[in-house]
Amino acid sequence: EAFKRLAADHPRYARAVADTARCYRQWIKATKAAGRPSEPLARRAAQYFEQVITGPSGQLPEQWSKAARQAGLTAAGLWLYETGGGYRQAEQVLTAALAGSPGAPAEWTSKVQSLLVFSLAGQGKQAEAKQALRKISAGDPGELLDLLTGLSGIASGSDKMMRSQLAALQLDAL
Repeated sequence: EAFKRLAADHPRYARAVADTARCYRQWIKATKAAGRPSEPLARRAAQYFEQVITGPSGQLPEQWSKAARQAGLTAAGLWLYETGGGYRQAEQVLTAALAGSPGAPAEWTSKVQSLLVFSLAGQGKQAEAKQALRKISAGDPGELLDLLTGLSGIASGSDKMMRSQLAALQLDAL
C-alpha cells in the first residue's frame, strides 16, 4: 500500500511499481504456502498493474513509460503464471506494450516476446506463437526455461494434436 501511494509523476514511481510487483509476488507465494487459494489475489494484482498502465484516463498510452512497461510485464506474468487461463488478457497487455514501446531496451522486449509466445500458445494460436518466438533476441536463459515450463504446463492438459504442436514450439525455442 505504501508503494501504491506514490504519484505517477514522482521520479521514483517506476521503482515503486517494481517494488509493488515484488511485494505482490511474495504475498502470493505466502498465500500458496499457507494452503489458501492465491488466484483471487493474483487477479486483483494483475488488474492493479493494468490500472498503472492506463492511469486515471483508463486508456492505454500511446508511448509506454518505464513504469508502464514494468507494470505490463508484471500484469502479463500474473495472468499467465498465477491465474487459470489468463492467456487472452496477457496477450492484450503484451501486444499493447510492444506497440507502445518502440525504443524499449532489448532485454525488456525479449521478456515481452517470451511471455507473448506463452500467451499465444495457451490460446492455441500456434502459428502466431511461432512468429513471436522468432522475434525473441538473446535474453536471460531463465526466461527461456520459464517459457518451456509454461508450454509444458499447457501441453499437460491438451489433446494429442495440441501437445504435438506445443512440442514443436518447444523444440523451436530450444
